Amino acid sequence: GSFRPRINLDRVSSRVILPLDARFPVTRQFAFRIRGDEMSRAGFSEPALVRVIDFASAGVAINPGMTVVVERLHSSGDLAEYSLRKVRVAEGRILLQPDSNDSAHQEYEYARGETNVRIIGFVTLLLKEVSV
Repeated sequence: GSFRPRINLDRVSSRVILPLDARFPVTRQFAFRIRGDEMSRAGFSEPALVRVIDFASAGVAINPGMTVVVERLHSSGDLAEYSLRKVRVAEGRILLQPDSNDSAHQEYEYARGETNVRIIGFVTLLLKEVSV
């Protein structure tokens, strides 16, 4: 991924219409366009969209195998990298792991209360374009 201006999810300007996930009727839901190949082995490759449920308000525990959207802040605080990662738990640690053939993608460790790496949502739908 690359660092870009940080997204304010309360003030997103572009709209993508995806069906809402009825399991989370009062939780904020949004879409992310997939760019890059950090989760390509798991079937998440461009061009595609994912429906994301806001993690902070969903009341859902972090579970192994979950696909999540991770925000990793640059040291300046005004730039962030957004990426998909798979949750893995090892020896009591929560690891956010890419699933790619490209070894350049890094695994991140997640800790509650951490401000540099945070889970902003979890994926409940993958919408891919098909060739015509």
